[in-house]
Amino acid sequence: MSHGEAVDKRKILIIDDDVAVSEFIKEMLESDGYSVVRVFDGLQAVQMARTISPDLIILDLNLPAGSGETVYERLKLSKFTGDIPVIFVTGETPDRIQKLSKEKNIPLKDIFLKPIDVDLFLNRVKTILDKKYV
Repeated sequence: MSHGEAVDKRKILIIDDDVAVSEFIKEMLESDGYSVVRVFDGLQAVQMARTISPDLIILDLNLPAGSGETVYERLKLSKFTGDIPVIFVTGETPDRIQKLSKEKNIPLKDIFLKPIDVDLFLNRVKTILDKKYV
């Protein structure tokens, strides 16, 4: 099967307790041809990631029932989800983001501040998914 066929939809899991934000991201990604699943808390997040094996995870840092950082650590420690790339979306302060980037070894280009810069965000998603399928 060649790339680009309808069957070859990349799956993206959005983990964000803000329904409006996750709906916005979902619509943006679906209009770019991705298949999107949403969950709204940290407890569902890890289970859903294991269940659907997404190609990419979009993760909010501020979540009820397990903060985004905890979810990220659990995803990275699991043999089922450890290799799935993660893009962070957050309303955190730049200082907090710098600290997180250093502590968790997360590239700053994978952390997006709300409101999201749509073009930058979609380019990053595409870059990550293209790299994963080379």
